[in-house]
Amino acid sequence: LLSQQYLQQQQQHRIQLAAASNADDYDDDDNYLKKVPDEEGDVSIPFIDVSGTSFIECYADCLAMVGGTEYTIGVPCDYAVALCYYDGDDLLPIELDDPEMDDVYPMAENIVAEEFGEELVLQRTAQTLTIVGDLEDEDDDEEDLDDDEEEDDGDTDDE
Repeated sequence: LLSQQYLQQQQQHRIQLAAASNADDYDDDDNYLKKVPDEEGDVSIPFIDVSGTSFIECYADCLAMVGGTEYTIGVPCDYAVALCYYDGDDLLPIELDDPEMDDVYPMAENIVAEEFGEELVLQRTAQTLTIVGDLEDEDDDEEDLDDDEEEDDGDTDDE
């Protein structure tokens, strides 16, 4: 995957661009940040890591030009998650390239599989872990059904 230094550089570029503008779009001679129109942002794009061995499906959010290089800033199509641990009072994520992830990830994957079966799947995608599936709370679904039934009960034909 991308080196930590490269990721930090990209984060610094995004911060510089965001700090330079309070608007959705920013533009100068060498750099710009432009929001992708909503109708174009609904198409998923595979963001491939530099080695070409891993990817993550994302929706394009913004286009950025930094120092003559154009970038697409994307939002994962699936839910991004992190495996974390406490160091004193601090909650810290386990980085994907940390050897500890190799030990912790299979356990987390099994827990998700046991708890949710095929409804949710933990994936080790490029740049972040993702949960694939519908995270809607079953209680919300039941409440929606109850609301629908109440509405149906209230509908009477006056004929």
